[in-house]
Amino acid sequence: ALSFQCPMLYKNWRFRLKEQHFRNKSLADAINSRPNTIDVGKWTWLVCEYWNDEKQKHISKVNTENKLKQTKTSANGARSTARIFHDLVSHINAPPTQPTQELDGSSEPHETQQDLLYITLFEKTKK
Repeated sequence: ALSFQCPMLYKNWRFRLKEQHFRNKSLADAINSRPNTIDVGKWTWLVCEYWNDEKQKHISKVNTENKLKQTKTSANGARSTARIFHDLVSHINAPPTQPTQELDGSSEPHETQQDLLYITLFEKTKK
C-alpha cells in the first residue's frame, strides 16, 4: 500500500506547489514565492530546470489535453478495464477443481459454489 500511496502523495503535493507558486507567474515571481519548507537549491531546480523546461511544458500540455478529453474517471487503478475483464474470463474458463474429500476426512465429494460475480460475468460473455 505504501509503495502505491507514497508516489501519489508526492505527485499531488508537487502539483499543488506548481498551482500555488508557479502557474500564471513570471519566472522571477515563481522563484521568489518559494515555500519555507523547501531548500533554495531544490526550489530553483524545480522552477527553472523542471517546470520551465520546454520538453516538460510540452508533456504537461499533452497530459492536460488528454485528461480534459476523458469523460469518465477510472476506478480500476493501474489495470485497464480490458485487463480486469480478461483476467476474470480466464478464471471463469479455467477447468473447475473440486476436492475429493472434505477437510474432516469424509470420503463424500465436496461441492463448491461459484462466486455470484463470476457467474454473472460468465453469463454476460456468452450473450
